[in-house]
Amino acid sequence: MRKNNLIVCVVPRAKENYRPNQLYFKRTVRRVVEKLEGLVDGTDYTIRKINTKTTHRARAVFGGDGDMPYPGITVNTCDI
Repeated sequence: MRKNNLIVCVVPRAKENYRPNQLYFKRTVRRVVEKLEGLVDGTDYTIRKINTKTTHRARAVFGGDGDMPYPGITVNTCDI
């Protein structure tokens, strides 16, 4: 049985204003995928369209805007 190529995706936390380390992570994932056979670069397959709060920063009042995470939030807040 032959396996299909695996798509590697990165789910963005925000719509915009990414910090340099967040962009570096995405670039690093992209470079690794390019070097490994059988993987497809899907790092741009998921686009955040609605901001959401982040649980670890919400406790410090820097959680962002939008809803707190819940099951299915990615489908409701991203274009996939």
